[in-house]
Amino acid sequence: MSSNSIACGIRHSLPDEAYYHFVNQYLRTQSNDSLDDPFMVCLPSKNVEQFYVPRDGVVSQILRRGCIVIVGQSGSGKTILWQSLGKSTKNILRVRLILNNSTALKQDLESFLAYHIFRAYRKRLLAPSTEITPHLSNLIPNPQWVNTFHRLQYHCHLRSQKRISGTRSDCENRRFFERSPSITSSIDVLRKLCSFIVHPPGYEHVFGKPSLEWPYKAIEVFLDCDDDLSDETFPGLIQSLQRICAMSSDIPDIKLFINRDQEALIDRANFSDIGFFYTLPPWRPEELYNLLITRLGRSEHTYGAETLERGIPPDILNKLREVLSRCPEFETDKQLSAVFIDARIAGWRYGLPEAPSLQARVNAVSDYLFRLYNTKGENVLILFLSVLSDLRTSSDQLYLQLCELINDLGRTDPYWLKIPVSALAYDARSDFVQIIVDGALRAYTQSTKFDAPIHALRLAHEFVAACIQKDQRVKRLDVNQLKLIVERYWTEEEKCDG
Repeated sequence: MSSNSIACGIRHSLPDEAYYHFVNQYLRTQSNDSLDDPFMVCLPSKNVEQFYVPRDGVVSQILRRGCIVIVGQSGSGKTILWQSLGKSTKNILRVRLILNNSTALKQDLESFLAYHIFRAYRKRLLAPSTEITPHLSNLIPNPQWVNTFHRLQYHCHLRSQKRISGTRSDCENRRFFERSPSITSSIDVLRKLCSFIVHPPGYEHVFGKPSLEWPYKAIEVFLDCDDDLSDETFPGLIQSLQRICAMSSDIPDIKLFINRDQEALIDRANFSDIGFFYTLPPWRPEELYNLLITRLGRSEHTYGAETLERGIPPDILNKLREVLSRCPEFETDKQLSAVFIDARIAGWRYGLPEAPSLQARVNAVSDYLFRLYNTKGENVLILFLSVLSDLRTSSDQLYLQLCELINDLGRTDPYWLKIPVSALAYDARSDFVQIIVDGALRAYTQSTKFDAPIHALRLAHEFVAACIQKDQRVKRLDVNQLKLIVERYWTEEEKCDG
């Protein structure tokens, strides 16, 4: 086998038809998610949410109130964070925007934001299944709200938008604005727009009942700066941010995602008056491990006579929920979090989902933990059940039931290595992912160009390529040959960086 050709495969010939066939046959038997290559670096937007890997403390830092600049190395996961977090929730209108040379230089940031915030608001206003739509019938009869809506639509340059039933036509609108006072500046437009969305005119009169509470409490804008955004653009961008943050209490919370190289273009001393800097932390080994596992999380495994999509079999799931609902640790989020002081599961404490009820907490936590693994390939849900069982005596009925669940889940572990022994030695399977993780972290510590996830995905790609491209002299890959691929990969990375 030519290790050099294997190491260079991703750069020159892969993925190809043979690669896709191998992946679909041995690694991912369902391809209904349109992700032909599970190791692609840039995921399609529709795949981001299901393949997002939570990281301790990251989300809570980004979703703090205020203007925050999120700094990350290329390949650190900025874009995936931007995509997965920038979706509107029940009480927050969120807008995702990309800043590149063409968009950032066309107009000032205030006008750019006002246009897109209004467009997002209007889209959700007319959508049939959002939290704001039921209020529309109460808004239309309110002349103060209608007049403000049309005035903002006009000044946000959305004059050609489809008419909302019950409001003025474009012709009527033009006549209205000919005799109406105009809004003087783009910053004034943005200020009035944000106030209009969060505190609609006539709110107290129209929505007098507490049950009809206005849905939007805040506006958040997620700005992803293109890596090629010109250096000349940044000073004006930061000045605009300063003007926006000096507006009022109704200003949008702005999350600006930038590359580490772009950080030097921002004057920290001046920016600290209006916002915060947050540097994405280095990836931990267990996070990289779960990144690889998650990318192949759509693969199936066989349980008894059934073929099931990755997940807990129904009979075991029902038993799991019934047992955990009787554990007092699930009564509150605080009580559950206290269990995670145990070293076996402490790394996942801050990513635990919160829930309003005991049953919802059981369901959310079970699903979350089942999809996670530590660096030894051990399922985190099984480790959690082990911790719960250790908190009880052997005579406790819950102890016995927890032990049964551990055994049941052990049989369903969807470990992703389905590569046949003709391509990969059996004793290499347990080390397959760990060698990738170690190799990625090594590349990351020795190079400043890319973050560890890119190296992990590329190495995984090359390992699979090696299983395909083996020649007649090598019947199957062993641990030493996998490590040789890592060495060759790093050599090629040094050449590319040079």
